[in-house]
Amino acid sequence: MLLRLSMLFFLALLGGCATYTAEYQERLVRSLPNQRDVTIHDSKTYPGDILCGSFSRLSSNGFTMRRSKFVVGVDMIITAPTKEDVLVYCGSEPEQALFELTGIGVSDQDWAPLVKVRDDMLLIDAAITRYYDARATLPDPLNKLLEDDYGVEPENLIDPWGRPYNYEGGLSGRTVPQYKLSSYGANGTVGGRYADADVRREQTQMLNHVLRINGY
Repeated sequence: MLLRLSMLFFLALLGGCATYTAEYQERLVRSLPNQRDVTIHDSKTYPGDILCGSFSRLSSNGFTMRRSKFVVGVDMIITAPTKEDVLVYCGSEPEQALFELTGIGVSDQDWAPLVKVRDDMLLIDAAITRYYDARATLPDPLNKLLEDDYGVEPENLIDPWGRPYNYEGGLSGRTVPQYKLSSYGANGTVGGRYADADVRREQTQMLNHVLRINGY
């Protein structure tokens, strides 16, 4: 009886993986500008409901096939993943991979500071988009986001260690807005590991992936 239950659980697990594998592959194809003659190769699932693999498709000239890697998750599709993306998303130990690449991690299982950093950066990013859409410029300084209802509160602009997030605006106007956003961690200086590690805006998605796997 126990053997049968174990087998049923295993088959159900396989069925679940197969369901989201097919869904993810379909989402990947729909995201491509040219959806003709797309072939998915060697796709494989990884922790956190991630699907990695490669795909081939006709190039823009319609005569040659191009092959590219991909990463698809619950709320993301990456059709040109970096080496860092592949290491974190397409491996069996994403938490260790993120730590080795960035120093971001915890030594005492206290994830609360990193949860706040993730949540704040996601809110700030969305608020800057709303600000830019409304004013065609970036907020300068960052607390300009508090002058209207852009979805952030004063506490969202302060990192878990009581310091304002580091913000540097870039190009705006007729281009896609570019800016830098980061926390220097517990020690407030550049570099470090664990609680002292810097967290940059562009690392938020990888951090979010690791936090989700740990239940946050």
